[in-house]
Amino acid sequence: NQADNSPTSAFHPASRGPPPPPPPATLEQAQPQRYHPQPQGDEDKVYLEDPPAAETFGDEYQGNQKPDDDDEASVDFLLDPKHEMTWGRRFALAFKGFSCYNPSVAMARKEAENTASSASEKLTEGEKFANFSSSSPGAIGAYPFTKSKKETPSLAKAWAYFEHFALPRYVVDDSEGLTTAEPGEEHLPTKLYNPFCTPHNQLGDWGLGVGLYFTTLRALCILTFLGGVVSIPNILYFAGDDYSDGQSGLDNVVLQGSAICTDTTWVPCESCEGNGYPDSRIATGINVDTGDNATFALRNNCDGATLEQSYINLGVIALISAGLFVMNFTIRRVEVQFDEDEQTAQDYSVAITNPPLDAYDPEEWRKFFYEKFEGAHVTTCTVGVDNDLLVNALVE
Repeated sequence: NQADNSPTSAFHPASRGPPPPPPPATLEQAQPQRYHPQPQGDEDKVYLEDPPAAETFGDEYQGNQKPDDDDEASVDFLLDPKHEMTWGRRFALAFKGFSCYNPSVAMARKEAENTASSASEKLTEGEKFANFSSSSPGAIGAYPFTKSKKETPSLAKAWAYFEHFALPRYVVDDSEGLTTAEPGEEHLPTKLYNPFCTPHNQLGDWGLGVGLYFTTLRALCILTFLGGVVSIPNILYFAGDDYSDGQSGLDNVVLQGSAICTDTTWVPCESCEGNGYPDSRIATGINVDTGDNATFALRNNCDGATLEQSYINLGVIALISAGLFVMNFTIRRVEVQFDEDEQTAQDYSVAITNPPLDAYDPEEWRKFFYEKFEGAHVTTCTVGVDNDLLVNALVE
């Protein structure tokens, strides 16, 4: 409250704003103050309230950081730079003002119209209320009245929550590796992982299986690419004039360079009928030499069984076989690397492969570890029973 020797000012309920602040008596009173009308006795006095710690006076935010309640820099998710957003979030922010994309826009407009109508009626009541004095019976000191407003859904907040809590992000610092940020990290600047530029050695951050999957996928891509490069001589031969006259009758461009033959001839084949040949390769007609009905088969005139093509095919098979052995060795090495970089439950687990035949009770194993190993702590104990034959018999 104001000091007894400081100037006082009355605040009429029908006034349009608080009176100007009184002159400060000391340096401490010169700090920013907030004024609220409070009824007391027969007159309304102005009470002073210290401003909340979250407000700033003269300080500007840097980037998307703002001061929080603990005077510690925090990140405002709504102020993310546009180039660090996903394309879906950019699209949503660009079209959030259109009711055809964001139905809440129409709801907000309707709510604004209702609020404006209510405010007009409230102002009329205020003009009537202006005829009353603060000392009149039934006078109200807290004016104008406040009304709660239902908040409409916000696309900007929803997308900010999705990117900062659901999508994986890393902490922006000067270290060589990428440190995975906790969901909703607000005290350190973070960025989304780039789907194309994320280092391969960081893929283990999402689990050992994720890192090994992409390691295997990369190895298979390299292996099949090398096999295709080695097969280029065969592709050029099959697409040339020496094999099938340039495969001129082939409609599918994807099959260009394959071993398909377009140079064909119908020839009599008495043993072809009923031997399981497709209908497109078998036909019946009249033999012009004998004049009798005969069965004809579609024969390929291409020569694809040359020695050069066979050597190239054998080379591709040898390359793929050797590549699979190298890939198996690489995956084992990468598995150890990922496992050393990440801490998992496996790092703190002990597996006993030769337990006694009658050791079925997990509580007995817990006591065993506590007695034999000083400082041991058992969190979970699982006993795997070798009863596959019994379970299969019960299922049958």
